[in-house]
Amino acid sequence: MSSFHIRDENNLTEEEMLWLLENDCVEYNAILEEDVTSDMENEDHVSDHEEIDDVIVADDDEDTNIPDGPHYTAKDGTQWSKMPLSKRVRRSEANKIVAAPGLTHSSSEISTIRESFLLFFSDAMLDIIVIETNRKAKYFFDQHNATHPGNTKKFAPTNRIEIEAYIGLLITLGALQANTEPIEMLYCSDPAYCRPIIPACLSRNRYSFITKFISLELANKLLMKKLTLCGTLRKNKAFIPRELLPSASKKEYSSMFAFQKNCVLVSYVPKKSRAVILLSNEHQDDKVNSAEMKYKPDILLHYNNTKGAVDATDQMAQKYTTQRRTLRWPMVLFYHMIDIAALNAYKIWTIKNPNYEIGHLDARRKFLLALGKDLAKENIINRYNKANGLNAGPKENILKVFPELRKEAVLQERQPAICVIF
Repeated sequence: MSSFHIRDENNLTEEEMLWLLENDCVEYNAILEEDVTSDMENEDHVSDHEEIDDVIVADDDEDTNIPDGPHYTAKDGTQWSKMPLSKRVRRSEANKIVAAPGLTHSSSEISTIRESFLLFFSDAMLDIIVIETNRKAKYFFDQHNATHPGNTKKFAPTNRIEIEAYIGLLITLGALQANTEPIEMLYCSDPAYCRPIIPACLSRNRYSFITKFISLELANKLLMKKLTLCGTLRKNKAFIPRELLPSASKKEYSSMFAFQKNCVLVSYVPKKSRAVILLSNEHQDDKVNSAEMKYKPDILLHYNNTKGAVDATDQMAQKYTTQRRTLRWPMVLFYHMIDIAALNAYKIWTIKNPNYEIGHLDARRKFLLALGKDLAKENIINRYNKANGLNAGPKENILKVFPELRKEAVLQERQPAICVIF
């Protein structure tokens, strides 16, 4: 007869273990771990390929409230079950990519650098930014004018063209690694230090205006967008139960789990008095690997196997990041969105144009500079062609960026007027 032993990584008390054993309505098969000598081991084993088809997917309509049994209560009052809330399930298929790598139908049709970027920063995203920026600015000016009737102010709403120019300017500053320079230096008028592309894109006032009023509408929850997450957590999160935090009393290579609907926490002890805490909405079980794998939970192995691409992407994006110092976390997200979109655009462009800047070590920097200029081009030309005109300084900066505008102006002046008689 096979021998069994109680697995107590979750630090169940005797009363809690008795509760589990006496309540057969609870699905918690993992509490009994079979000895390696059992003849049932082969029947219970599921290979990586079999797991996809053999296991049961939890029904979204099933009751997944925290049961009355053993649970943890976090600092902020969040309750986590000590046991899985459903039957053993396979990992979510929400973010599985089945398409072949390479160019898609949409990306294969791009013909400009700007179009490669707009594959990832869509018209809908830009429209949201325009609407929300104008909404926030209007609210601010209405409040100011209501409380200062003798000193009312008007604001010129932004538009898609200007927002593209703003994003283009941020990308340009990132490519020049000037994202940490103060505004005063960026808009310096000293010809020895100024960069004409900066005042040509936007005036200092408009740059400050957009930076102040841009309130990104956050995306819906990841699962609603059919995306999942699996990552490490800082230990100061209030929703982490105290029992999962590092402790000198925990055994090396032990794991503790906590469960909610579509969400699981795991705390793994790689060394004495240390703990790695991960959160996943891609897993629903408490599966732990063998001694050869240092009893690492599946969640941790999955994270280690997939984090490489994320780390590499973050490292590449950081080199020419648009990030500027800010206390507004939505702006941090906004800058990161631009960084990732620009990096993806570069990848798409070089796949479609394999000879682009071939042999040049700074090919991506040149791409970003070209992208920033392309995004800002329409706004720059609009500024140059404004009916009331610009001051000599900004106009000269624009002509340094687009010298062809000077030729077009000369041609327009020389073109004879046409008189039409009716």
